[in-house]
Amino acid sequence: MASTKDLPPEMLQMIFSLCSASDLLNSVQYVSNKWRESVLSPLVWKNKTFPISSTYNLDELKLRLSDLPFLKNVSLDDVSMDGISLLCDSCPSLQRVFLNYGDPKVLESVTSRLMCLTYLDICFHICCKLEVIFQECAFSFPSLLSTAIFQKCTTDGTVPLALLNSCQFLEHLAVLFFDCDIKAELSLKEKDSVTKTPGKHNLRSIYLCGATLCNRNLMNVITQYPDIRLLALKHNVFDDSDVQGTLFMKPQPNIVFLDLSYSFKSSADALVTVIKACPNLEFLLLRRSCVDDKVLEVIINSLNKLQYLNLHGTQITSQHFLSMPEKLPKLTALNLCVCRRIDPHVLIELVNLMPELHIVKPRGGSVRGAKASEIPYQFQEERNVLKY
Repeated sequence: MASTKDLPPEMLQMIFSLCSASDLLNSVQYVSNKWRESVLSPLVWKNKTFPISSTYNLDELKLRLSDLPFLKNVSLDDVSMDGISLLCDSCPSLQRVFLNYGDPKVLESVTSRLMCLTYLDICFHICCKLEVIFQECAFSFPSLLSTAIFQKCTTDGTVPLALLNSCQFLEHLAVLFFDCDIKAELSLKEKDSVTKTPGKHNLRSIYLCGATLCNRNLMNVITQYPDIRLLALKHNVFDDSDVQGTLFMKPQPNIVFLDLSYSFKSSADALVTVIKACPNLEFLLLRRSCVDDKVLEVIINSLNKLQYLNLHGTQITSQHFLSMPEKLPKLTALNLCVCRRIDPHVLIELVNLMPELHIVKPRGGSVRGAKASEIPYQFQEERNVLKY
């Protein structure tokens, strides 16, 4: 009779790679010596994150880390400075760090000692201004850093600009004033993998949620990065001259995801300029911005690749809706929540013409075409507030 004893190590490693890190360390490895050897193989931990918290004393942490010298990914939650030093000494080749608290000294130690760091995700305990945290320590960013995410904080643009200037391999940058999983956006429509060289052609995503303190300088710098595919500047205070006189003065054909939600100071004319500058948009979010029927008409006539459109809380009517089936054939998700001037009968007619379309209705609930999925991916993320 066959049993797990008959399985080759490669097969065991593949099975164990599907288990959680805590299960592997706390139970699976103690079943037998053979299982322990498989659990502690680099293949099992290749894409796994090792969680480290204050529950580990230094001796226990040292023992764990001695078994995993090849470790690449860790999650740190309220770890002491001694624990951080032990981690940096034991695993100098760490590449991804998830930091669940924002102690400036810990931040300084991690970024200065882990020279192979490529992914940094920091969630502060209390919402703060990013620049204040960085003033409290002698801080330098790892040169190989490709993704930087700062959660539960705001920024005036100084730290993002410093990152852009010092990290020549940076691909994704996000600053959020609440904690959330943003990885789906940052990897959105990623181009085929290519060999990266230092320079401005690496940057793919800038996601600033809480950009009210950012000024025009940030927009001027963004214009220097031609390959950006995702741009989000939510809750911004850019006026018409900021928008029309910088990034969107010339065509931006590479941008496929654009979020200018809560652009209270940008007029409808400025938004028209933005839309015409980004003809290949697939995801457009203008939640509670100055969108009227004129802007909607330009969207319909200019963005034939559009898949998702968020017009939550805008002043549009249903005047141009019935031209969507012809002009926006790929549209599958439309958010019209709190758009009080919409004729509900037109929505029924629209989903009959577009069977794959799913619409969030003005007063809540949804209506969808015969071929639409029950809850499309984009609307699942609406519950998370951040995504799409």
